[in-house]
Amino acid sequence: MKKILFFIILMAVGGICLSSFGDINLDLETYSAVKLSSFENTFNNVKPKISFETSLSENVYLKASLKALYMVGNEKIVYGNFDIFKLNIIYPLEISLEEAYVNFNNFIFEEVDFSLGKQRIFWGKADKVNPTDVLNPTDIFDVISFGEKIPTFYASLKYFFPFLENSGLHLAISPLSGQSRINSLVFNSIIAELNKRILEESPFPEKTTFYGQWEYHFESPDNNITNGVVGLRAFANILGFDLSLSFASRLNDFPYVKSVDISNKVEVEVTSIIPFKTKTNNIFVLHRKAYMAWYRENMIAFDFSKDLGFGVVWFETGVFLPEHTKSYSTNITHIEITGLITSNFYTNSYSEDTLYKDSYTKYVLGFERNFDYGWYLNIQFAHGLLFERGVNEESPQDYLIFSLEKTLLDDKFKLKVRTVLNTKDISQSIKSSRFLDDIIEHSGIMGQLEFSHSPVVGTEVGIGIIGIDARHQSILENIKEYDMVYLYFKTGI
Repeated sequence: MKKILFFIILMAVGGICLSSFGDINLDLETYSAVKLSSFENTFNNVKPKISFETSLSENVYLKASLKALYMVGNEKIVYGNFDIFKLNIIYPLEISLEEAYVNFNNFIFEEVDFSLGKQRIFWGKADKVNPTDVLNPTDIFDVISFGEKIPTFYASLKYFFPFLENSGLHLAISPLSGQSRINSLVFNSIIAELNKRILEESPFPEKTTFYGQWEYHFESPDNNITNGVVGLRAFANILGFDLSLSFASRLNDFPYVKSVDISNKVEVEVTSIIPFKTKTNNIFVLHRKAYMAWYRENMIAFDFSKDLGFGVVWFETGVFLPEHTKSYSTNITHIEITGLITSNFYTNSYSEDTLYKDSYTKYVLGFERNFDYGWYLNIQFAHGLLFERGVNEESPQDYLIFSLEKTLLDDKFKLKVRTVLNTKDISQSIKSSRFLDDIIEHSGIMGQLEFSHSPVVGTEVGIGIIGIDARHQSILENIKEYDMVYLYFKTGI
């Protein structure tokens, strides 16, 4: 705790020193959670952040922010053995440069804005649930910011049409594609799926035993511009509709399993010579290694939003076109023969499968409305979230997200209820003769109840509870054991 207090004080002192050159904001978030099933203290995070913005001239401003993440007691859950993500960590403190870019308004010409540096590039209309917002990688690492986007280096150019209000073109180019940050909760679901496939391919799964842990290696993309990102977006406001049509080419920010190496030992007993009979006694999986990589895909997207007077409606959809990508597996098997005949020999098998080839679609349809007396309603139907993509267990699933909020006593108190219904692709279930049963068998539900208090403007303290129940092959099944009670605190100056 002394370390984090020292760092917060250091950031505050630095902010005071910089305040004479521009606007300084200091933010602090804390989050603590306990699992209901075991009362295990699951997450204890403290996240301070300092942001700096200053005008260099009438049309030029500079913005930068530095953040830290301090974790207590949950390093195994969050980090696992991910050395690839520990470059900026002196455990238990992680420090990173959040943003650092310069923005030029009326760059060369009056209708042109240009920005350069580490920045957040917003793509599309929706906020949290946005399948087309792909130019920045997703943060699936920090519990507090789960699902948020990570700013990356971009050159961004916007041209506004002088003949049409709120319309123009947006070009964004990055020399490198960003990579999602993954915590071990997410990665463990990948490992569990690989183990499941090994058992499914085993002729005697009941006799198969795993030894040791998985080894994994991340094959980071080469540091060259061919692995960069290009995005082009045309946007306009026509008859009250905010519309945009966009294209993006990038490396998908979530890694895939490029290859798997496995070594086995099979114990076979010869029980009869004539006729020749054998029985398999045991199968030992001795060594497992997975190689993770990233593949390129293109996206064509469309979105719109419209204020209907009684509420706001929006729609976003993206068609994703992956490069032809294969996955490889090598299996070295040591066969030990005992019984009436004894012998030892090795076999080597190799196979390859096409993982990504066909296009797939993700979309979200949403509606929100502010009512009198402090009520707020938000409903969204989404097909595909976060790292879902069109293949096997990763294929996009369907979600119905319902949020209801009520503020009390001059907005000093807030009650929030959120429900997420999750099932496999409904369009595929319709083809089944057991339509409703198929949906129920592959469904999940998450409920959240939260109560918060804001004693002063910019400060909030809250308590909440999350409950999850899920069945086979739903995304929520991967986190169904994480029912929890949590506390949080936010403030900013």
